[in-house]
Amino acid sequence: MNFQLKSKYFSIFSISCILLQTCGIRFFAGIGSLLMIILILFNIKHVRKIKVKSLIYIVSILIVYLIVQILQRARIESILNTLLIMIGSFIFCFSYKDEPGRFFDDLRITLRLFTFQAFISIFVYILFHPFVFYLNIRAMPYYSICYSFYYFLPEDGFLRITGLFWEPGCLQLIANLYLFLCIINNARVRSLLWPAIVVICTFSTAGFILLSLNAIYYVLKNFKLRRMKLSIIVVLLLSIGIFPIVYQTVHLKLNKNLSGMIRQVNTISGLMLLINHPLVGVDMNVDALVKNPEFNKIQEELWGINSEMLPKKLGSVAGGFTNGFLGLLLKWGIPIGLLMYYLFYKSVFFPNSNVAFYFLFLFLVTNMSEALTDTSLFYVFALSTVVFGIRSQNNVLFTAKRS
Repeated sequence: MNFQLKSKYFSIFSISCILLQTCGIRFFAGIGSLLMIILILFNIKHVRKIKVKSLIYIVSILIVYLIVQILQRARIESILNTLLIMIGSFIFCFSYKDEPGRFFDDLRITLRLFTFQAFISIFVYILFHPFVFYLNIRAMPYYSICYSFYYFLPEDGFLRITGLFWEPGCLQLIANLYLFLCIINNARVRSLLWPAIVVICTFSTAGFILLSLNAIYYVLKNFKLRRMKLSIIVVLLLSIGIFPIVYQTVHLKLNKNLSGMIRQVNTISGLMLLINHPLVGVDMNVDALVKNPEFNKIQEELWGINSEMLPKKLGSVAGGFTNGFLGLLLKWGIPIGLLMYYLFYKSVFFPNSNVAFYFLFLFLVTNMSEALTDTSLFYVFALSTVVFGIRSQNNVLFTAKRS
């Protein structure tokens, strides 16, 4: 097998592990750690590329992290999990040591594979829906066909596809990031329609917001008279078609949907905790939060006697703390947390500051309702700056390709 082709397959497999660790379905306990161990084993040969300077930087970051966690009195399993994620992400970055610009192309291909699998699942459901069966996986109510295609089937809503990811809100990020990478690679309009359909079929509020942001970015990027006409027509048709669905989804999420209420309360309580603990944050482990008297007091004041959660003793962080943006700041403290976001933004994996800003913005908008910052996808970008240095100028790291 051609060496370059073999290297490509290894890279796509590694990125698949990263995406699944970040937000894949948790088929069994410890699957995230297993994926990180596999990632390390597949990239262990790149350890020889580590330079002393990079080693000093990563060791310093890990020591700072340990100090913060000790001050928080964080649980050992939570500490070890994040250490494993950071070490795996750091080692993976060295697989692109000689050609960092190749990462975005490999990421685009991997995102395409997962998005296409979700797209196919729409037609699989239409053709084989009599064979769908209920499947509870770690307290998540999935419906599946042949254990290969997964869906959410709300009693009072539309079918929601979730692909191979934890929930539709995670799948929309995968599809929207793929859509964004297609746009910056000058993909034709027809190549953008099917991933947009995947986003729409997640019926995710964040998904609709990101889809709108992608549409705006596409129009701005193609601001030429001849191309503008087609761009405006496509955006208008999509807007008219999905507006009623978007309105209903957002209205229910903000006013009646318990999931939406939990996210709002998590955001408010997270801000209050951050104000009280700006330097070192608090232990963000779910079990630790449920038993945290300060957090429980804040939650009880917000939910009050009418809480639909507290009487059931499910805890106000059922499924985890849902605001990933605040979650990272609470895990590291504001100073180090902001530094991590800066390192993400300055990653040399991005071709320029414009793409870096928009990519990070899409990621953070999703993280206002999902907790995806303490993951390998985040740390790969942040720690790549440790490996390659800060992006000091616009670097054209990849050539534009039409999909």
